[in-house]
Formats: sequence, structure tokens, C-alpha cells
Amino acid sequence: MASGRGRVDRLALSRSNMSRLPPSRLAALARSAEEHGFRHLVFNESYNDVIAYLVAAASATDRATLYSTVANVGFRHPALMALGAAVVDDVSDGRFVLGLGTGTQWFTPERLDTLEARPLGYLREYVAAVRELISGEPVDRSDTRFRLADFQLSFRPRRAKLPIYLAAVGPKMTELAGEIADGVFANMASPEDVPEVRRRVARGCERAGRDPSSVRLAVHLRLSLDEDVDRAREAIRATLPAYLNFDGYGRHLASLGYEAAVSQVRSLVRAGDQPAATRAVPDELVDRVAAYGPAERIWTRIEQLLAANVDLIVLAPRLGHLPWDEAYEQVVGVLGAPRR
Repeated sequence: MASGRGRVDRLALSRSNMSRLPPSRLAALARSAEEHGFRHLVFNESYNDVIAYLVAAASATDRATLYSTVANVGFRHPALMALGAAVVDDVSDGRFVLGLGTGTQWFTPERLDTLEARPLGYLREYVAAVRELISGEPVDRSDTRFRLADFQLSFRPRRAKLPIYLAAVGPKMTELAGEIADGVFANMASPEDVPEVRRRVARGCERAGRDPSSVRLAVHLRLSLDEDVDRAREAIRATLPAYLNFDGYGRHLASLGYEAAVSQVRSLVRAGDQPAATRAVPDELVDRVAAYGPAERIWTRIEQLLAANVDLIVLAPRLGHLPWDEAYEQVVGVLGAPRR
């Protein structure tokens, strides 16, 4: 497995906001990951402000590329998103990639009707507005959904063209990423799924007259690093009911043949029986979307994804028997390079 360890440059480490660790601690862990050879560090957004965490990480690191996976378009007007992205890119000295997605609107019980009804159109217009704003020039979009009247960011961004990735699960969003984005974050994708993801990206690129090789593919890999294989598997299984209960992931997994499992898990979650919902997640699904067990098993899955033509693998540790910060340090120490 030496070849896998030599390819840490194609691995990204995801820092979960669900860890409830403060920005200062996550920034210190980001520094440790960078010292162990990780060139890509990822921060997601649920019950937190990802921009604030990214600024902390940018101040603590020197070389690693930083990503949002994803900054939620339902939280911010494009002007606020563009400003936050420009700040992170400035503090990091041009090391930021803005990942955007619809996510879940956890801050309010009310749905954002426009986003829910037409997510593709919403994102298409959102990305266009952010790109215009990042250019640093005045923007007038008074006739669109995101009204801007000769608006300009308060400072000129470090880069006029900031890389933008889209999070995609379904086929239409994946094709949209091929049309308008610089990369795509694919979730719940196994090595066997990668060729179809690539085809969907290519369809979008074809519509826009783009070269498919210009769009990078990053795949999220849930992992539980533990010598006890059974305990590692259960750590992953316990995290999956929440995803199956989310419409986008539920539809995607149902289309892959897990319709019965999705239906059963969702019924149990909504009935408030979380233990039963966890037990209802089939082993086959756990195996499809995650890597678990000792390091050699993890590396085998990593090699399979790399062989499937994935540009970047986003390692997303899941909480097992260790506290979050110890779990992160374990993954960094075992899967990273020797400390620099």
C-alpha cells in the first residue's frame, strides 16, 4: 500500500462542524494536517458559519488549499457570499476554493420556496452573480432574483476568478456543475458510480462548449478508522439515517436500488426511533458509501477511487469511540505523511 501513502496529495481532510469544536481548535487541527502532508483541507456548514472557520484555518496554515463543502446558498445573498469568499481568499493568500450547494436550511423551519422549487435555476443565477462580484467590478443585476444596483465589493479581491465547485447528488445538478463550475463535490458515490458521474459532467460541459477535463471531480469518502472492523462499521451506520431522511440523498439512493431501505429508515426516523432506523441501514449500503476498519482497508478503498479517475478524495472521519479531536489526529497520523 505504499503507493496509496505516496498519493496523500490527492486526499483532502474534512473538518466537521458537527464536532462542536471551536474555530481555534479546528484551525490547530488544520495546521497539524498540513504538517502531515495534507494539501487540501475542507470545511462544511451545518449549525455554523463556514466562512468564520475558514478564516481561522487560513490564518493557521501556509500551504494547503482550503475548501468550503459547502457554503450554503440559502443562507447568504450572493453579495455576502462573494465578500466572504474574497476575505478567505485574501487571508489565505489565494488558497481558497468556494464550494456552493443548497444544503439544508437548518436555521429556519420554513422552506425557501424559490430554492426548493427551482434549485437548478437558483444556483445557475447565484453562481453567475458571485462570479461577477468576485471580479471586483460594479455589478448591476436589478432585473434578476438577486437584486444588485451598481454594487461593488468593499475591496478588490486578490483573484478576479475564484474557483467555484458545486455539490451534486442527482444527475441534473451534476450536469449543471459541468456547465458552470470548476469542479463538483460528489457525495454517496462509490468507485462504481464514478464513470456515470463523469458522463453527467461531460453532458453539461458539452452544452456549454467546455472541455470535460477542465472540471475536477472530488468525491466524499466517509471513514471510520478502527482496528475493530465491526465497531468501525457501526460508527458509519449510525450516521446514515440522517442522510437517508434528506430528500436529495434519499432520492439518489432509491435510484440505486435502496428504495425499500430509504422508505423504512425515513419512517423510523420520523417516528423518533433512531436506534431502529440505524439498524435498518443495510450492510451493503454502508459498504457502498464508506470505508471502515484498519488503515489497510481504508487505503484499499482510496486506491479504488483513485483508479476510477477521481481527482480528489475528501476524507470525512465519522465519530466512533474517540472524541472528535482525537479521531482527527488519528486519521492525520495514520493516513498522512510524516510530520514536516
